[in-house]
Amino acid sequence: MTEESAPLFSIGITAYNVQPYLESAIRSALHQSYRSIEVVVVDDGSTDGSAEIAATLSDEDSRVTLIRQPHAGYGAALKTAVETSTGSLFGILDGDDVLFSRAVERVVAAFSCNPTKDFVWTQFVRSDGILGHSAPPPETGSLLDHWPCGHFRAFRQACYDRSARLDPAVQAAVDRDLFGKLEEVGEGMFLDETLYFYRIQPNGISESRREEQRAFERSVLEQARERRKS
Repeated sequence: MTEESAPLFSIGITAYNVQPYLESAIRSALHQSYRSIEVVVVDDGSTDGSAEIAATLSDEDSRVTLIRQPHAGYGAALKTAVETSTGSLFGILDGDDVLFSRAVERVVAAFSCNPTKDFVWTQFVRSDGILGHSAPPPETGSLLDHWPCGHFRAFRQACYDRSARLDPAVQAAVDRDLFGKLEEVGEGMFLDETLYFYRIQPNGISESRREEQRAFERSVLEQARERRKS
């Protein structure tokens, strides 16, 4: 694949108060072996200096675009990143995680070798050294019944444009909502390579927050089933 023929790959980074980790995340995107990239950082109203870190890196490298918006949650921030990006392929990187250096190269190659596939997920490793839970797509049923889609997640922009798109009101289970919508208009694949470092936060998630996430997940699944009836 020549540099001229290489599709532009957009890496979307959402950031909300991830000041200790954000520079590493952005630099991991910039240091990809695949060079035809743009990095879209959406600061979701951080109060800890995250936006200033992104602004400094944007000044250093023209491939980084910083968008600041009032705090509205992960779903709204990711929607902004996807819908302002200009690449034909889009990958999701959380602001406290890190991409392996060949992540984009391997994902672009997977899309190139599988032109009928519209979205992909890979294997990942957690910061405690445990391998992630990503797995091949279910042989029967759908992603609504079985969720194998761990990090790194990427998709063709054309597939997203055909889908029901991200709902900014969804505050949790956002990636499940997105990939469920992509599945309604396209076909996914699993790339069994470890390409993503997922950071476990030391404080974890409170039980009240877990219940909120479960409620959003139930709502996402109910809405998806209703869409598929029509």
